[in-house]
Amino acid sequence: MEFADRTQHINNTSYAPFAQANWHPTPSLTITTGVRLSVEDRTNNGSTFIRDSGFAPELNPAIVNGINLGGFSSSSTGAMVPGNSADQLALADRTASKYFGVAAYNALSTAQKQQIADAKAIRARRSASSSRPATPSPSRPTSPRSSSARSTRSTSR
Repeated sequence: MEFADRTQHINNTSYAPFAQANWHPTPSLTITTGVRLSVEDRTNNGSTFIRDSGFAPELNPAIVNGINLGGFSSSSTGAMVPGNSADQLALADRTASKYFGVAAYNALSTAQKQQIADAKAIRARRSASSSRPATPSPSRPTSPRSSSARSTRSTSR
């Protein structure tokens, strides 16, 4: 089975200097204020690597987003479509044998083919969502934030 390497490449640079000042107007009162400047530069190629086809690789779609997932091509009703290779036809026969105990895919009933089609549709939706490259939006510059002044009352005995 062929899988595409769609590993994420994430670059993140972050700076966040912080300053704090304490003012003591009286011995028992402290006013604290601070400021932080946060700057981030992020990039993400937003990609995925399909590592495992699960417990039923025979139910994989043939191709999703240009990636050969090793399945056989069939219609939404489970009927075989033209263009399957000899290996894909053999896989369809093994699928029929595994799930329904018949020697060949074309020996399945219409209801059995529909069950396989439904299972393949679920797998296709999961495969499509995990192998679709994502384009991230650029990060926005962060403006400085000032923390609000707060009073602290110290008690000494």
